[in-house]
Amino acid sequence: MQIGAGKVFGGIGSVIGHEATHGFDDQGSQFDGNGNNVNWWTPADREQFAARTEKLADQFDAYTPIPAGPTSTSTAT
Repeated sequence: MQIGAGKVFGGIGSVIGHEATHGFDDQGSQFDGNGNNVNWWTPADREQFAARTEKLADQFDAYTPIPAGPTSTSTAT
């Protein structure tokens, strides 16, 4: 079975993009560019991150992936 180049590159790009976001999530943000466990975000940055994360989680929790089924659970992903 052959897969087209677009699908291959799309899959690779998806994985790379996903992994890159870990540098800015609640865990990856605790490390600097050298991998040292350093709190490099300002308190204001952390507050903004928490506020925006909460909004995104609320939006995700409202989704119903299967009609008439349960809603999504952001804390389980």
